[in-house]
Amino acid sequence: MKMKKLVLLLVYACWFVGGICFFSSCQRQLDANAKIVKVSVDQADEEYLASSFIRNYKIIPLETNENCLLSSIDKIKKVNEKLFVLDRVNNAIFIFRESGEYLQSLFKVGNGPGEYVQIMDFDVEDDCLYVLDFPRQAILKYNEDLSYEGMVKYRTMASQFLILGEKIFLYNEPSGQKDDYRFSLIDKNGNYIENILPREELATYNYGGIDVFSKVNNIPFISPIYGNMIYSGDQFDQACQICFSERTFPDGENIEEYDISSPDFTYLLKEHFFVTDHHFIFSYGYDGNRCYAVYDREDDKMIAQGKIKNDLIENFRFFPRWGNGNLLIEEINPDLLYQYFPSLLNRKELLELKEEDNPVVVLYEVK
Repeated sequence: MKMKKLVLLLVYACWFVGGICFFSSCQRQLDANAKIVKVSVDQADEEYLASSFIRNYKIIPLETNENCLLSSIDKIKKVNEKLFVLDRVNNAIFIFRESGEYLQSLFKVGNGPGEYVQIMDFDVEDDCLYVLDFPRQAILKYNEDLSYEGMVKYRTMASQFLILGEKIFLYNEPSGQKDDYRFSLIDKNGNYIENILPREELATYNYGGIDVFSKVNNIPFISPIYGNMIYSGDQFDQACQICFSERTFPDGENIEEYDISSPDFTYLLKEHFFVTDHHFIFSYGYDGNRCYAVYDREDDKMIAQGKIKNDLIENFRFFPRWGNGNLLIEEINPDLLYQYFPSLLNRKELLELKEEDNPVVVLYEVK
């Protein structure tokens, strides 16, 4: 009897400690205005309709000619009826009308004034195009005509950035230096205003591929790669804590020390995230499925937390990779349309699409 009682006490103790770990990872001390988004893992296999949070959509085949042959699409941003497309393979930015008509491109590779070595990221503000040159640790500015206007140098190994008025937010890759921070805030003269979220050790796994910035109504939102916290503003206020129940990655652990592709890694992680006027939206993988959580941040309720069925575009996937204000943006190569979604080729926008043409862009307008 005593042995049975001891076993029960050990079971309760393990449950209690586990509960504390789970509770602390999802309920740590938050700012007064921060939201807690709790994703129910039990509902990840359920299917939600895209129309529950998407108002409208637009399918745009990008023009194909000898001046704009795309090799890859690494980022798309829609600004003032234009689509800006980053192609890192071609080391260029191509600009199209919202209709898909090609306008112009930025291709100035070199070491001279107004030239760059390798574009890693770009942003657009006040009709000016800013590009991040990773090898030279610099951000170059071009006007609407793509004439060079100046450069901002910085010290960190930034790979992503966001322009906000006279301030620039940087996401820094691991440097191996003693003072190593994930984010920095600088001015347009390159002066460092603040460094945020220090790295304790050199990263081993999980480099790049996930956007860390979003912006809506001129408010920046920032979230570390695979992190469960979304911050807002230039003071990095806590805006949203993401919780995946018992599969939440523990606070205090360094995700960069884990191989998330390993079958032994069982935690769920936020991947791409988007912030709109009314929603926090983020993707995550669950048992081989691509899932999305859609949280109404005004009414404090979950709209979706699982697989998304694209009931707006029949027989097509739902896979946005970029956010832009109230838009979610995805792209797909024509050869994939021919192979997996052939019924879409009967749409009037795509009747003349060839397999070797430039990708097709889909804009989703969030409610």
